[in-house]
Amino acid sequence: MKIVIAIDSYKGTISSVEAANAIKEGFEQYLTPAGADVKIFPMADGGEGTLDAVLAFEKNARIYKTTAKDCLMRDSIIPFIIIKRNNSLSAVVEMASIAGLAQMKKDELDVMRATTYGVGQCIKTAMDKGAK
Repeated sequence: MKIVIAIDSYKGTISSVEAANAIKEGFEQYLTPAGADVKIFPMADGGEGTLDAVLAFEKNARIYKTTAKDCLMRDSIIPFIIIKRNNSLSAVVEMASIAGLAQMKKDELDVMRATTYGVGQCIKTAMDKGAK
């Protein structure tokens, strides 16, 4: 028997990798027949937890950090990933880590002040490193 666990994160509480591992542990301890093959595939929708999900799958991924502006133009350290495949570099930028709601306090939520400028900065840094 093969069991696939493909799950996204639970916003603000648990990453997709942590959730998948917890479910796998429960299956293996209580529900899985002997000899069953349980595989985890952390998922992401491009928001919170995307970098973790990509790193769980992609062996050729390397995480980098850069300084970029957050959604209120404050300097922030932003992680991103570069993946090498077939002599080509691709980047994964998690917009939520740059301009997501988690980056703002409740009293800072203001659509007229918020910006995604830092997303562009992060993409430029990845391109400067050779990502296409």
